[in-house]
Amino acid sequence: LGDNTTESKSIPTRIEGLGEKEKVYINIKGLQLAAQNVPRDYEEDEDDPVEVINVGRYRIINGKEYIKYDEVLEGTTKKCTSTIKIAGNSVEVTKKGPVTAHLSFVPGEKTMTFYETPYGNIYLGIFSRSVDMQRTEDKLTISIDYALELNYEQVSDCKVDIEISSKGKFSL
Repeated sequence: LGDNTTESKSIPTRIEGLGEKEKVYINIKGLQLAAQNVPRDYEEDEDDPVEVINVGRYRIINGKEYIKYDEVLEGTTKKCTSTIKIAGNSVEVTKKGPVTAHLSFVPGEKTMTFYETPYGNIYLGIFSRSVDMQRTEDKLTISIDYALELNYEQVSDCKVDIEISSKGKFSL
């Protein structure tokens, strides 16, 4: 697969106007569908997307973009620190805290990771079909389409859209 990153001379290669450790707004919307070979034991209307909005910090270090934010784990008051790293046309998401993970999304590649939770560790495979980025003056939108594997078997097809904005206005 070729470079799925959308960039040109008229489109910024980073979020313009942001200095070191600038505040940004992060909107993450994800949809997870059962893979065709996995039996469905829940209602069809449960394929609704999950959406989370956070405030974080944007930095550029050695030409790579970093967005760091805290999120509260569902059903608890415990915080997890998440970092999104953008390097070229790949995206990495690192979580540290009660949940620890390092997820890599590289177009056309399969990556493996341990997803550590308070309930135990899960060995995940991620096959990134595409990683598309759209940039404007004050916004970066990332769309990731991937297959998720658990114990070497595909369990779902997933799509996540991440919008990072310096203004707090979202279009997802």
